[in-house]
Amino acid sequence: MLISETNPLLTSMLHHAGVRPGKAAAADVLTTVEVFRRFAAIPVDDAASPEDDGDGILAQYGTFDFDGVLEFWADLTRQFIEAEDEDVMWQLRCTLHWTPTVETEALGSGVLWSFRHASRRLLRRGSRPSRLGMGAGGRTGPSTPHHQTRADLNALNGTNQIGVDRADRSGVRSVVIDACPSYRAPSAATQA
Repeated sequence: MLISETNPLLTSMLHHAGVRPGKAAAADVLTTVEVFRRFAAIPVDDAASPEDDGDGILAQYGTFDFDGVLEFWADLTRQFIEAEDEDVMWQLRCTLHWTPTVETEALGSGVLWSFRHASRRLLRRGSRPSRLGMGAGGRTGPSTPHHQTRADLNALNGTNQIGVDRADRSGVRSVVIDACPSYRAPSAATQA
């Protein structure tokens, strides 16, 4: 599989598992994580080598106010660095959002990065994401999410920004499709 094929693949995998825009159920959390776990095990042919951290997994969670709305979120990201151009990074992510509660505040926040195939340990039973309800066989999260971000894969170059579509953030529990921006490091020529 190529990096450019990962977005349609993950989107299709989520769709076939029943994760769609609309109301989010507690089961959607575990289903999303299970799909992401299977997706993370699929090798990508045009990513940089494991020694260059070409294929990694990020699990992060916490209560934040990024868009002017305080919310708890848990995010699973798969990051690729292109083998042919190490300045190009791709990120494909699934983010689950909840209205903050005492329970989510007690979870605090955290970021867990891992590269190479050992990274898949982040999604195994007993791992920290699992204890947060993000791992295989774990709980389904602190409560039902009020919306979810679908995986999307986009490239940014120095001037082209890809907009992010936001949907209902009023606390209504629904699944929403969002775009996930990626990153392209500035080249030495553009920094001079």
